[in-house]
Amino acid sequence: MPWKHENGLTTVTGVIIPADWSQDGKITAVAISTHDEDEYLVRRRAKGTELVQLLQKEVEVTGWAELDQGKKTIMVKDYRLRQRYL
Repeated sequence: MPWKHENGLTTVTGVIIPADWSQDGKITAVAISTHDEDEYLVRRRAKGTELVQLLQKEVEVTGWAELDQGKKTIMVKDYRLRQRYL
C-alpha cells in the first residue's frame, strides 16, 4: 500500500527522486515516487530537507499531504528508510 491516512496525517511509501535542479545542476527539490506511479513533491520544511540526501532510497514518510495547484505535496513529520527485497 503506497499511502494511508490516520489522524490527519498521511503515510506514503516510495522512492526519493529528484524533482528540480538549479542552473548549476544541483538538486533543489525531491519527490516521493510511489509504487503505483503517484508522485508527492516534498515540501522543504522540517525533516523534508533531509530527504535530499536519500536519493534513490525507499522510504516511508508520514506527514501532511495536500493538493497544491494540481500537484500532490507532503510536509514531512517523520520518515524511515525501508529495506528493499530482491
